[in-house]
Amino acid sequence: MKTLASEKIWMVHAERLAANKLLPVEDEGEAVSGTCQFMATLLVYGGQSGVQDILGAPFYPQLDRQLKAWRQKYRGQFAEETTQRCLDLLDPTSMYSQMRTLVQDMHEKGLSSCAMPNCSIKVNLMQCAR
Repeated sequence: MKTLASEKIWMVHAERLAANKLLPVEDEGEAVSGTCQFMATLLVYGGQSGVQDILGAPFYPQLDRQLKAWRQKYRGQFAEETTQRCLDLLDPTSMYSQMRTLVQDMHEKGLSSCAMPNCSIKVNLMQCAR
């Protein structure tokens, strides 16, 4: 589900995370949770090429350190879970990384065919009242 405008958005976001360029907020843990959840979503939809782009980027070691620091700082909070999800998606040997294609297919199926039982429409999809 890539579009030309967002083709490399995961690189921009990953580089900002590596530099810890979060806007100052009252609850940094909540900001880390949200931005890492967004990064995980980008990694799922960016696919393996997105992961390879990030792993090969000069800022990757800093990103890895930053995610691990946040994971440690926010132990027991949602931010720990989202930072770990990003780390797992960036690890080609992890279960999350291997499940990426399954998740992509599951999400994109709803965009490419009607979800109504026994409906075979696959083009000109629009929201219907059924």
